[in-house]
Formats: sequence, structure tokens, C-alpha cells
Amino acid sequence: MTDVALAIAEGNLESKFPVKQQDEIGALAIAFNNMLSRFKYLNQQFVESQYVFSQQVNQSDEILQNLMDSTNEGVAFLDRNNFVSQINLNLAEILSISIPEATRARYNNVFPEEICNLIDSTRWKHQEIAVTEFSIPYQDVYKARVSNIFCEGTTGKMQFLGMIVVVWQSVSPILSGYSSDDSYNSAINNSHDMTDIRNEISASLRTPMTSLLGFLKLTKGKLDGAIFPKLNIKDDESQRTVRQISNNFEVMITEGTQIALVIENIMDVQTSSHSQINDSEIKIEKVLMADILNQVNLGTLPLFEQKDSRLIFDIVECSRSVVECNREDIIYVFTNLLTRISNFLNPSRIAVCHARLINGRIAVTIGEVNALLSHKQILSIVSDVYNLINDIENPTQPSREIGLAKVQEILQKYNGTVSLEQVDSLRNRSKFYIVTLPNKLV
Repeated sequence: MTDVALAIAEGNLESKFPVKQQDEIGALAIAFNNMLSRFKYLNQQFVESQYVFSQQVNQSDEILQNLMDSTNEGVAFLDRNNFVSQINLNLAEILSISIPEATRARYNNVFPEEICNLIDSTRWKHQEIAVTEFSIPYQDVYKARVSNIFCEGTTGKMQFLGMIVVVWQSVSPILSGYSSDDSYNSAINNSHDMTDIRNEISASLRTPMTSLLGFLKLTKGKLDGAIFPKLNIKDDESQRTVRQISNNFEVMITEGTQIALVIENIMDVQTSSHSQINDSEIKIEKVLMADILNQVNLGTLPLFEQKDSRLIFDIVECSRSVVECNREDIIYVFTNLLTRISNFLNPSRIAVCHARLINGRIAVTIGEVNALLSHKQILSIVSDVYNLINDIENPTQPSREIGLAKVQEILQKYNGTVSLEQVDSLRNRSKFYIVTLPNKLV
């Protein structure tokens, strides 16, 4: 009986206690066998229920994923620990980030400041839904809705599970339904009064509103960053007061931004009704690539300083290279890519920006490497990245998974390309964005 009991303890539920005696030991063996039979039945029921539960979870995950993929809106889920658990392709494209980069990243490294502020002010508040509006350079104005997700626990108490973020393209309520109406546009085109009103709005509201928003953001930044942390407040009432002040500033900034966007939209539509802006009106010029990259370097340097990291900047090989473009377009492209790298740097990594001429084209690599590598080792890795470019004149289009659709759209106007390459070296993997543009220096 001891041997059988040990076998059962190791997981062999097919063992049986020997019933060889018609006494207390035999009765005990019969009772043990009955108990074992009951346990085997319960165990089988548990295994089957676990399988059914697992199938239901898989089906729910599949339904949720199909919903996220089929909707026209951008959708992301945050877990209770502030990390992005899921994000769909639409939102990844809007934010110019890849799904792998966003997944398991902290929300403040993924979303714009407006959404982050909304998450901070809404998190943990039961059944609260908040909406904000934000804009992305070279894209549209978007709205974002943030909602908390709760469930009722076994004790009846509501448990916080996480948050859902939904993003969609904004349509101004003032202009909705009119911008495509021919009679409405015709009336605007023939109205001098509307022009006078537009000029009055610009002079009376636009500049003061911009100044007010700047003052509010500056004041809130000083309060949150320098004053509140030094107060050392411990009682609940004072802490609520501090939170209320911070939330009031946030509301004023959010509402002020929405008013400013409405004014901006009115002016943009009124202006476009008089003259259509086309690509020929965009300022195209020949610019030294070194000037563009140096300006980007100065602009992104604070991003790396905030991370206690550094950027190795080496563009000597392209110091006289010239690109024909709209300067602001190309500055946006490189700022976007360096910002991506800075968002996900950890203390063991550093960023690299290197430029080289290849087959009459300017190739710029932007990536991250191990901080312990020597300069010679880093240059070796960069050379390996350039070697991955098999056909510099006809490179393949980047996958949408990279989240570079908007960057690629800008570069295509100037016969440029962007791709993402992974390089393995010294037991480390590094990722590099490679941007190429025609060299216009004759």
C-alpha cells in the first residue's frame, strides 16, 4: 500500500490499492480505491473544464483581434501596470510606430502628450470616459477616447483591469457637412464679409490664444516638475488639492487647444476655398544634407539627455552632399526616426546616426547599439548595415508593420526610401532605419 501511495503521489492515477485481507487493512484499501476513483473523476472534470475555458479564451482573443483589425479606428489596450498589451495596425500607423515596438512598452513612450495626460487623469476612476484632441505633423487632427475597464470580483468589489484607447480622425463640428457643399463654398468665395471676419478672428483670437496656451503649459510644467515635488505633502486633503490644481490646468489646456484647433480649421477651410494649395507651391530647394542633419541633431539632443543616453553623430562622409527637397519635410523624417530610437533606449544602449554616399545616393543609418562597444566596433556594425542594402537604386517597399507609411510617403516625393534592418553582432541585436535620397551635387 505504501508503494501504491507513492506512485499515486507521483501522478500515476491508474494504480490500485491491493485488497487481499478481510480486516481493517482491507477495508482501508477499499476506501482508498473509492477515494482514488472519485479523485480521478474530479481530475478529469477539471481537465475538461480547463480545456473548454482555454478554448473560450482563445475564441475571445480571436474575436477581439478580428474586431481590432476590421475597425477603421485606432485601438490599443493598456494593462493595470501602464504597459501597452495590444495595439492594432491603424493606431500604429497613426503614431508612426511598429506593433512590436509598441507592445509591452510604457504608454508614455508610445502615445502623444495629450493622450498621456488624459490617461493620467482618468486612470482608476470608476467608469469614467474622457476625450481629447491632438494633431500629428504632416497628418490630420485626431480625437482620442480613453476608458477604464473594470470587472466585478468574487467578493463583489470592482477590480481595475486596464484601459482602452480609441483614436479616430477628427471632423470639426462647425465645418462638418459644409466643406463639400458647392453652394456653401460658392457663397464663401463671393463673400467679402467672411474675409473680414476671418482677418478679425486671426488678429483678435489666434495670437492671444497661442500665448495663453503657452503660458498654461509652462506654468503646469513648473508646478508638476519643480514646485509640487518639493511640498512633501502627506495629508489626504492637501494631496487632493494638488491633484485638483493639476487637473484644472489640464482641463484649461485641453479646452484651449480645442478652441485653437477650431479657429485654425475655420481659417484653413476659408483659405482653401479661395486658393487650392498644391505641391508646386511647396518650397523645393537644394540643401546641404549636413545642414539638415546638424539641425536635427540639435533638436533631438534633449531627448537623449533626458534618457541619460547619448547620440553618436557621424556625417563627415556626406559633408558636401546636397538633396533637393522641402527642408521641413526631411527634417521631420529624421526627427521622427531619432525620436523612435530615443523612446525605447535603455541605459545599456546608445544611438547612432551615420551618413555615407553609396552609388550616387545619400544613405543615412539611424539605430541603437550596445553602449559598451568601442567606436571601431560601432563603425564595423554600421558598415554591416550598409552591406545589407543589395539594390540601393530599387529597394523594396517597407512593410506596413514597421509603421513608416507617413515617412515613406514624404520620402517618395523626393525619390527617397526608408527601410528597417536588424543586425546581429557580438551576441547583440541592433535595429537600424536606413534612409536614402538622391545626391544632387553635380
